[in-house]
Amino acid sequence: AVVDCTGHGVPGAFMSLISSSILNEAVEEHISQNSPARMLEHLRYEINMRLSQNSNDQLSDGLDISLICYDKVKGTVEYVNANRPLYIISNNELITLASENVNIGGYADFGSVIPSKTISIRKDDLLFLFTDGITDQFGGDKNKKYNPARLRQFLLMNTHLPLPKLKDKLVKEISEWQGTYEQTDDILFVGLKI
Repeated sequence: AVVDCTGHGVPGAFMSLISSSILNEAVEEHISQNSPARMLEHLRYEINMRLSQNSNDQLSDGLDISLICYDKVKGTVEYVNANRPLYIISNNELITLASENVNIGGYADFGSVIPSKTISIRKDDLLFLFTDGITDQFGGDKNKKYNPARLRQFLLMNTHLPLPKLKDKLVKEISEWQGTYEQTDDILFVGLKI
């Protein structure tokens, strides 16, 4: 799971702590079913209840999340998300599993189903989960966002590298892009090789 909570300072820290605790509960409760969709539904419900977000004076705090469950026997990954994509590089092609417009916390619609996608994966496929901090980073010659297209191009050009070297190169890339501009947001980027 890769999670990006709203809020800054104490509210952001509180949201991160409570979300982490609930997500751990969700995994323990639903891991035997290997159901990331149920994990995310549990997370959505519990955040709403614990923060009393069903009252008229709702807090809008919530989170974006990518959550995967890898089945080694079947060679599949089940993916659910709220507002975050998953990138898969297989056979030198980048596949984007688009983000779903699902709210976790804040103004969650409990009538909406959290869709899941199951995809087949092979040995040496690469999976990338990340927060929007990387693509929203301002920089470059014209102080523009790094953006998803630039990230996809970077990943495709560097898939031959082992993950530790890819990490080092990505850190350098973002640092050079940022230059003298302030960091826009927290950055969390996870790469997995099957």
